[in-house]
Amino acid sequence: MRTSKTLILLTLSFFIGSDFRAFAEYRAFKLQLQTKDGQILKEFNSTLDPDQYRGFHAISYDQKLIYTRTWMCRGRTDLEPICPEPEEPPSTSSRSPSSDQKEAPPP
Repeated sequence: MRTSKTLILLTLSFFIGSDFRAFAEYRAFKLQLQTKDGQILKEFNSTLDPDQYRGFHAISYDQKLIYTRTWMCRGRTDLEPICPEPEEPPSTSSRSPSSDQKEAPPP
């Protein structure tokens, strides 16, 4: 009995002391509306993936909707604009180590 009370108190203290906003996140998509032959008609950001978007918005039969990029946004989704796309990280394949950095010897 004592163990269950302790467990309940620990659980409650965790939830009371936690900031629930820290747990909120959502996925953002860069969507592209194209004709069947691939001509881009419109490009825009959305919190809906292509299948969800079609459920809320009418897409002509001669158009297709794809996503070209996706990223995670932290925080709540209501009353806030979609978070901006993160910058592309620099390509590491074309970089060589600088003169002050030594490559690690093979193991």
